[in-house]
Amino acid sequence: MSINLRINTENSQVNTRTVDAKMKIEGQQGNFELKKDKGSFRIKQKYDEIDIDNYRAYKQLNLESPQDLMKTQANKAQQKAKSDLSSYVRDGEALMKIENKGDPIIQIAEKNAFKHNNVSLNVEHYPETPIEVKVKEGYLKVEAEPDKFQVKSNSNLRIDVKPGGVYTTATTPQVNIEAIGELYDSKI
Repeated sequence: MSINLRINTENSQVNTRTVDAKMKIEGQQGNFELKKDKGSFRIKQKYDEIDIDNYRAYKQLNLESPQDLMKTQANKAQQKAKSDLSSYVRDGEALMKIENKGDPIIQIAEKNAFKHNNVSLNVEHYPETPIEVKVKEGYLKVEAEPDKFQVKSNSNLRIDVKPGGVYTTATTPQVNIEAIGELYDSKI
């Protein structure tokens, strides 16, 4: 017994469809603005000050200022005037004793004759008090600020993007088998 078979096949089909990407750009050029604020640079300076006080040292060497010299001489003159006035009063009282048979003129002459017998000499080359030097320190201040930049940019562009793609569809292959002729049921 023979069986005839009819075999029909359908191949699979692959369909590929591509969609291109699309990009749309609209607008004008963007604006770019650069602004610069100028920095500053300042210097403040005060010089050192030196104060030299040599007055006391000079005074010890008898180098007085004219004002102090006038005061010193005025005080000495006032003292001398007072002492001379008191000695005239004493001498006047002694001269009054002439009437009482005394001899006061010899005593007055002896007293005034050797007035400067004790003389001291003081020679100093260096003052006892040193010269005072005071220093007031100055300062130097530097203030600096760097330049400042401001950047502004505006973009006037509008960009639309539609992505593309690859789309694939496929049919599955088929095999159809048919028996042609008489069909017998057979038992085996």
